[in-house]
Amino acid sequence: MRPSRLLPVLAIVAALLLGVLFMQIAHGGPVGSTNQVQPPAVAGATGQHLWRYVRNTVATTNPGSVTADDAATGATTQTWQDTVGDYVQLNPADSTISLSFYAYGDGTGGGSPASGTFDVNVYLVEPYGSWEHVASVSLTMGTLQLSHDPVTGAAFDGSDPNYTWAEGTGTDNLNDTSAWPLPVRRSGRTNGIFRLSIDTLGAQALVVRYDNIATVTRIYGIVKGR
Repeated sequence: MRPSRLLPVLAIVAALLLGVLFMQIAHGGPVGSTNQVQPPAVAGATGQHLWRYVRNTVATTNPGSVTADDAATGATTQTWQDTVGDYVQLNPADSTISLSFYAYGDGTGGGSPASGTFDVNVYLVEPYGSWEHVASVSLTMGTLQLSHDPVTGAAFDGSDPNYTWAEGTGTDNLNDTSAWPLPVRRSGRTNGIFRLSIDTLGAQALVVRYDNIATVTRIYGIVKGR
């Protein structure tokens, strides 16, 4: 190619290279794996997960409820196969869970459950493992009422305001900080909502058992993950 024809071509190439260089400078230098412009950070947030009943059996009436003390269990009846029909599958995406309890009736049918009492025993189960007793709490019902089922969202009968929450922090009956590798936290206030918060450490199943039920007609245990 003659020099007279080559010069315009070289000028065009030089202009293109300079344009690319200026674009890279404007965007913070050459684009590479070590200096790419990253998208802005987005603050994390607690997932707004829904409540679930702690019992996986579905009754035709009052699903999720318990009306009498559970049968006692022991070292020979807390195996993996004993969880069938009595446990809730935990969501592997949930690093922690919270449990709360509400109730209906005064033990004779209707009436307020306020001041009713019961004990809750909570177990976590690793895949194909046995039950690990992580909490035992005595609870008292308060007067904070519910208008809707926390699980289904169905409205309760407005003429029957006898659904209330278990209140306060309860009484720790297990009293063993070594029962689970991380602290199991009880929280709540008078006429508020009791919560039992647990880091499940990857456990697969949750088992909740009741005993010493007094002056309460139906108890509903519910759980949500975070």
